[in-house]
Amino acid sequence: MYPSLSTSGRLAVLGVAWTLISGLLVALLYLGGALPLLEALAVGLPIGALYAWHGLALYYLARALPLRDAGPLRLLATHSAVAVLSASVWTAVGRGLVEVLFRLGFPAPASGLPFAPSPAVAYARATPIVLGVGTLLTLLALALHYLILELEASRAAQTQALELRLHSRDAEVKALRAQLQPHFLYNALNSINSLIGSDPKAARRTCVQLGELLRRILTLGPKDSIPLAQELELVEALMEIEKVRFGDRLEYRVDVPEDAREQPVPPLLLQPLVENAVTHGIAGLLDGGTVKVGGALEGDQLRLWVENPKDPDSGSRRGTGIGLENVRRRVQALFGREGAVTVEAGENEFRVEVVLPLESDEEPVASESR
Repeated sequence: MYPSLSTSGRLAVLGVAWTLISGLLVALLYLGGALPLLEALAVGLPIGALYAWHGLALYYLARALPLRDAGPLRLLATHSAVAVLSASVWTAVGRGLVEVLFRLGFPAPASGLPFAPSPAVAYARATPIVLGVGTLLTLLALALHYLILELEASRAAQTQALELRLHSRDAEVKALRAQLQPHFLYNALNSINSLIGSDPKAARRTCVQLGELLRRILTLGPKDSIPLAQELELVEALMEIEKVRFGDRLEYRVDVPEDAREQPVPPLLLQPLVENAVTHGIAGLLDGGTVKVGGALEGDQLRLWVENPKDPDSGSRRGTGIGLENVRRRVQALFGREGAVTVEAGENEFRVEVVLPLESDEEPVASESR
């Protein structure tokens, strides 16, 4: 469909523009002395409306002959020929209307007025004006249509680029999320393996807890977002499994206010951070320690953090850092500059903080489908 007819507002603008052009033609015919006012209106308005539809048809000529594909000489020759031909037809139609009106007996101008005795002769004197206006209007309509086509092409290119970025981001997030379950299973199975020889009952109990936790992960993991309260339940279930291995050496504390627990977050966001806190923090301390999970609402942000004690002599953490890097990349892919993951490594404590934008009425919190 022609773009200017796609909405009532654009159609109204088009109607006003061509009404002004018809009025200009009427003024030229009347003030130039070619026709009396009544005849100028009877001739100028119909051919003005006719030329309005002709101007719409030029859109398809511009689309069939794009600026990028046609050479300048071809464009100049084609559009000049179309402009002259269109203006000639337009002028001939106007002359035909003059002849019809004269034969229908339109009143002749009063004596003393500077109109020619024959409207056909008077219109013939105005033919160069009508022909020139028609040529200019044709070229102007073509230029306008080329501008519309360029705007459409630019908008289509922007939309395509945005879709490509979204598809790329979606694929990246899905790949990152797919890494979580193998990474978690690796750590959980290591815990069970360490218990099989020393405490078979604890190993069996851990297997049952692990099965229940995996069931919940398989249910919640594919979702775009879940309430923070459910994410914290997964964290507590994970900590209970780890407590089977570490016993009294491991304690955990979750301190998140109720209003923050209602906020949606990407699933399995805190799980790898808690795993790292246990594997790289508590496991390296003879007396163990407490893993602290906290959260708070600050302005238009949700802040979450995981803290754990560490051995000051252990140096930097060992391992591939898959969990922390996974969280960092997911937050960046989902929220861009509005999200952040920061790490604070003190002498005796390690802290990871995640900042997420709050959900708004205009734009829901970023989902993994974004």
